Amino acid sequence: ALGGGLLFLLFSAFEYSRSWLGYYAAQESSFWRFAALRLVGYYSTALNNGALMVASLTAPLGAPYFTFSFAWKFPIVKDLVTAIFPAVSLSEAGYIDLLGSSANPEFNNPSGFFLPVVDFGIAGGVLYWALCGVIAGYLYREFVNRSPAGLFLFPAIFTSLVEASRVLYWSDGRFFPPMFLLIISVLFLFREPLGRPVVAAVSPRKITPRSQESTV
Repeated sequence: ALGGGLLFLLFSAFEYSRSWLGYYAAQESSFWRFAALRLVGYYSTALNNGALMVASLTAPLGAPYFTFSFAWKFPIVKDLVTAIFPAVSLSEAGYIDLLGSSANPEFNNPSGFFLPVVDFGIAGGVLYWALCGVIAGYLYREFVNRSPAGLFLFPAIFTSLVEASRVLYWSDGRFFPPMFLLIISVLFLFREPLGRPVVAAVSPRKITPRSQESTV
């Protein structure tokens, strides 16, 4: 409850200068009502936009365009994936035109729930989320056990799960570089050394002094 309240206050503070002062103050009577509808609207319209994308496609893309969107924008790598999937050609302008004709271009979040379905179809989308659930569950257990993999990786995955109804955060370019560095850190900096000899604890031998013989 405290986290939700702080989220609303922080979101409202940003929206006050971002949207309210420049445009909506002249149209809305209550700033707090505007901020509340705006916050809920980001998530509810995202679900609608994702369903709209699925309905507008005649067939799945057959490529990880949205589920690994970072690769389609990264230098050199984008040329490689474009050569592997030459038939995939989408543009942001086309998506905005779709929202303009059937939704609201101002709320353009596509919803992470539907993007795997856009890429791989319903069966592929279900399999995608099943694998994500296995990975998230494993990292959660590692987090509970306080292992480096859990402590480093699960908080970022948790944030991505919370935002999944709005965006597919872990496929975005803002997420990939820091997550890549965290994975490298877990693999090479905080791993247990292999082949470390096991030293058994040996109790010191008790030496009993010889009894002195009496001389006659």
